[in-house]
Amino acid sequence: IADYAEAIRLNPRLADAWSNRCGARYARGELDAALSDCERALKLNPRNATALNNRGGILTQKGDVDGALADLDQAIKLDPGRGYFYVNRGKAWLVKGDAERALNDLDQAIKLDPSHAEAWWTRGVIRAQEQHYARALDDFDQAIKLAPRLAEVWHNRAVTLLRLDRLPEAEADFARSREIGGRPKPEAEQLWREVKEKVRRKSPFLISQYWRTKCFKTYVMACGRY
Repeated sequence: IADYAEAIRLNPRLADAWSNRCGARYARGELDAALSDCERALKLNPRNATALNNRGGILTQKGDVDGALADLDQAIKLDPGRGYFYVNRGKAWLVKGDAERALNDLDQAIKLDPSHAEAWWTRGVIRAQEQHYARALDDFDQAIKLAPRLAEVWHNRAVTLLRLDRLPEAEADFARSREIGGRPKPEAEQLWREVKEKVRRKSPFLISQYWRTKCFKTYVMACGRY
C-alpha cells in the first residue's frame, strides 16, 4: 500500500495506481478506503476492468448486489479472460439467490484458471447449499489441495461431512480449521456445538451464510473478507 501511495503522490492521475491500492485495501478488508480508491481510478479511466471488478466485490460485501453485478458485467465485457472476475460475479449471484447463474460463473472461472482455489471453494459452497454434497466435497478437496491453509474451506468441508453423518472426518476437519484460523478454543468449540445441533435438527441454514454478513459466523473461523 505504501508503494502505491508513493506512486499516487508522484502521479495522482495514474489510474492503475489508484486501482492497485484499491485491490490491496480490499484484500485487507478496508472496504470504505478501497471503494474510495476504486472511485478515483474509475473517474480517471472508466474502462479499468480491474477497478470495476474490485468495486463489484466491495459492493457485494456492502449489500449493493445490483450495483456489484453492473460493475462485474462491465469488467467481464472489457476483459473476459480473467477467471477471478467470474468468481466475484458468482459470489454476487449467490448473494442474490441465483445459484444457477452463480454456478455458471464458477464453472467458467475454473475453466479459465483451474489453479484458482477460491473458485473451487465457492463452487463447493453452492453445491453444498444445493445439497449436492458429494460434488461439494470434490470441490472442497481441490480447493484444499491448492490452498491448504485456507481455514474457511476446511470448515465448510467439515460442515458438509457432518451433513453426511461422517462425524470423525468432520471433527478432524474442524480441528484443522481451528488450528489454521487461530480461533480461541472455547469459542471455536461453542461454534462447532451450535453447527452440530443445527444439523441434528435439520435446520434450514446455508453454508453460504458468511457471504451475507460482515463477519464469518456460522461457517467460517474468523472475521474478514471474501
